[in-house]
Amino acid sequence: MWLAGVFLLFGMAAGTCDVVMNSQALVLERRLGRSIIAGLHGMWCVGSLAAGGVGVLAAHLGIDARVHLAVVSVVLLGLGGLAGRGLLANQSSEGVPAPRRFALPSRAILAVGLVGFCGTFAEGASANWAAVYVTAVASAGPGVAAATYTVFMLCMAATRLIGDRFVRRMGADAVVRVGGIVAAAGGVLVVAGRTPWLCMAGFALVGVGVAVVVPLVFAAAGDVGDTPGEGIAGVATITYLSGLIAPAVTGWAAGALSYPAAFAMITAIVAVMTLLAGALRPRSRAGAEEGRRLERVAG
Repeated sequence: MWLAGVFLLFGMAAGTCDVVMNSQALVLERRLGRSIIAGLHGMWCVGSLAAGGVGVLAAHLGIDARVHLAVVSVVLLGLGGLAGRGLLANQSSEGVPAPRRFALPSRAILAVGLVGFCGTFAEGASANWAAVYVTAVASAGPGVAAATYTVFMLCMAATRLIGDRFVRRMGADAVVRVGGIVAAAGGVLVVAGRTPWLCMAGFALVGVGVAVVVPLVFAAAGDVGDTPGEGIAGVATITYLSGLIAPAVTGWAAGALSYPAAFAMITAIVAVMTLLAGALRPRSRAGAEEGRRLERVAG
């Protein structure tokens, strides 16, 4: 029981840090005058892959999980403390009234959050079910099943690391729209494929297509709140909810219907995301501030 409490505290701390880190990324973006948030999220993928590798090594060496987690925690706390010293002040919040302790997301945040909900749903469902899918549908062995998940994550990491270049050239909404088309094509391949390699290729395309959705959603959210943190907190709540329910809903759909039917549903969700990508179109600073003023008056 105490372990559940520890994980609850860990999740609360991780969620808070997530909002702060994305807010800091937007502060840095504004100072540099160019998109960098996709690449920063790419480093999250790299960190996940590195953590998995360290875990595999620890298990191979027979290191007790408690010792492993304790050592990793101490190392990460130390590195986090050092990194925190270099955080930039958010000058955009100067002169802005203190945010309310609790507030429902505005219409603009809900629109951006819906795009994030769809992208996170496809990402979470694919990450959690890709290995199971190729095993159940394409009769893949354990090695190919594990490789499918790894390929999915590698495609996400690589796309995020180079994604900012496309954002600077095309704009966030266009990048998400093109990514949605790529992810939908991957979903069709997953649903129609019956061999491990076709399914793996489909999941790779899904990974490429949804990779930059979440970072660009956070970037757009930072422009629709009084401060970056306000918008990001609202959108993070929506995307976290999506990440929480996506694996379960996918499993229920697969059990009630079939695995291909479940991923046909996910492909439809990606199509909705593609249609809603215009919500990420940048708004002028003056227009954004006027919109927020009118919403506060209407509220």
